[in-house]
Amino acid sequence: MARLILLVALFAFLGAVAARCPVGFALIPADDSVSKCICRSGTKIKKPDPSCAYTVSGRVCLSTCPKNRRPNRKGPKQVVMSDKGSREHCPEESEPCPINPTDVNSEMECIAPLEDIANCGGCVSLGKGQDCASVPGARVSECVRGVCKMRSCSRGYRLDAVAGTCISKPRIVDLLKEPSMH
Repeated sequence: MARLILLVALFAFLGAVAARCPVGFALIPADDSVSKCICRSGTKIKKPDPSCAYTVSGRVCLSTCPKNRRPNRKGPKQVVMSDKGSREHCPEESEPCPINPTDVNSEMECIAPLEDIANCGGCVSLGKGQDCASVPGARVSECVRGVCKMRSCSRGYRLDAVAGTCISKPRIVDLLKEPSMH
């Protein structure tokens, strides 16, 4: 049980488990509250799933939700399921994905592979998709129709705006090491 709480806390901290929030939003503590959490994406703030109970531990929001609640059909949202997930448990355009694929009793979450930044193109924990936030050189990225697109790049990289990729800039030290053609 302690391992599960730690796993949920870790995913919440990383923003990967936005199960209580719309896709692209992270569940975070509201100000200095010990029980109030909000969903945040940049400057946008939304309320988390009202059917769940929230507590704050350190700087991490923990949530407890009913196991058999029906997914919200208004739009693609990630939903954590207590049993082995199946497509009928996930909203349209979503698919089940194990939170911890090495644990046979792992909870499943519904992911939206066409727009989920942490599972772009498919379930990352099953090796099917890509975590856009972990692409080398990416500073700001998004998932567009199942493909990671970079919007800005880290220092040492340049943005190819057409392809939506970050390309490593050659360093002066590396250029000086190249053999001359003289």
